[in-house]
Amino acid sequence: MSQTLHMNKKVVVVVSHKVIAQKKTAFLTKVFHKKKVGRTFEDLNKDSQILANSDIIITTPEAWDVLTRRWKSRKGFTEVGLIVIDNLHLLG
Repeated sequence: MSQTLHMNKKVVVVVSHKVIAQKKTAFLTKVFHKKKVGRTFEDLNKDSQILANSDIIITTPEAWDVLTRRWKSRKGFTEVGLIVIDNLHLLG
């Protein structure tokens, strides 16, 4: 993750639940205090801004699904260098 951020690429962290997203956001904000960490809210307008303006994006599978529809027309996707799927075994 550090190497991707050092190359000025964005990191997307997909977590299974909103509660985990809140905790992961707090943790990554402390660890990467010089980088901007954003969390998606399943609101397309806000999430598009978060993707464009954040270095680390914390999201749920549902929010990522909404955000990636028509990904070619949205800003920020070309800068994504790493997608981390946390707790993949919890997803149904």
